[in-house]
Amino acid sequence: MEQSKKNKIDVFITLHKKDLPAVSLCVQSIQRYLCPEVNRIVIISPKIPQDILIRYNDVEFLHESNVFKCLTLAQIPKISHGNENRAGWYFQQFLKWEARKFSQTNNYAVMDADTAFIRPMTLMRNNKYLFYRGSQYHTPYFKTYEKLLGYLPKKQPSFIANYMIFSTEIVDEIINQIEKRCPDKKKWYKIILDTIDKNELSSFSEFETYGYYMSQYHPDLFDSGKCNNKILQEKKIPHHAFNKIIYRFKGYASTSYHCYER
Repeated sequence: MEQSKKNKIDVFITLHKKDLPAVSLCVQSIQRYLCPEVNRIVIISPKIPQDILIRYNDVEFLHESNVFKCLTLAQIPKISHGNENRAGWYFQQFLKWEARKFSQTNNYAVMDADTAFIRPMTLMRNNKYLFYRGSQYHTPYFKTYEKLLGYLPKKQPSFIANYMIFSTEIVDEIINQIEKRCPDKKKWYKIILDTIDKNELSSFSEFETYGYYMSQYHPDLFDSGKCNNKILQEKKIPHHAFNKIIYRFKGYASTSYHCYER
């Protein structure tokens, strides 16, 4: 790796069309607030967001069909929960792990397109990864984890946030463990699709799986912080400058403009 990139990170934003109104705020906040220094910002999406690329000439685009050689969203069987097809939700998680192959840096971050930092955000401190933790616990995630990795982890604060830093080597390590345990020599994402409980709204978390694996095998490589994220209605995006002042004063580190919060 080039010496100039040694202490930098690539940042990947997985973009769905529903989050187009917020992605500019996301990009601006990464450029302004994120540490370590950003090497590249790469948007992964099925459609090129031309206005974003024109407005930010240092933002790159990666078509999601180019991320996997052997998997597209259309190839994932329909995973229905009520009237909702959850296949795209799982595909987004797979993209975040597969992005490691396109990172020019040893560590890379992923961030939800509807989220914007509103104060300086550090993802590494004292040569350790910094994970932002919450209080949720969703049992189906850990039933899947146990089937994939062979043990049920002890409950602890959640690793699910709207952003996370990954080590390319450790993501490879997890994937190798998942594939090694499968006698059919399947690819890791096919193993996950075969393992999840399709009667559940959500049965796998890339963040929880990574964080709990780190806790088991690499506990000395990370520290934890509190995830101070404020969820707002999408209609409040035009007032982001005001929101940033208010919620930064209240101690929040980021805002998320969820379209389902209408």
